[in-house]
Amino acid sequence: MDRIRDLLNEFAEKIRQAALEETFESMRAAIGGGPARRAPGPRGVARSTRAKGGKRDPKDLEKLSLAIQGYVKSHPGKRIEEIAGPLRATTKELALPVKKLLAANKIRKTGTRRATRYFLK
Repeated sequence: MDRIRDLLNEFAEKIRQAALEETFESMRAAIGGGPARRAPGPRGVARSTRAKGGKRDPKDLEKLSLAIQGYVKSHPGKRIEEIAGPLRATTKELALPVKKLLAANKIRKTGTRRATRYFLK
């Protein structure tokens, strides 16, 4: 009876260990294989070392606006989160250029809050 109990305990330990390893691997894959890192800047626009709350360079904003327009043109109806990923920018970084594009009537939006989708005009 002790031998059966030992075998069952050993088997249960192996299952527990395998489940932990699988969980760890899936979590690592979900966060990109390492510790959480800040998203790299948009293509062609280097992250500046400006002070917190400082203004961005107008040339960088223009490049980002053009990138947003190009992405929205080829992928109409995407949300800001879906646009930010391929442009390698955060949604916070896209907020100002998107506002300017909307004000200039270069893009239009439908929906509100996180359901907002963007289209080229």
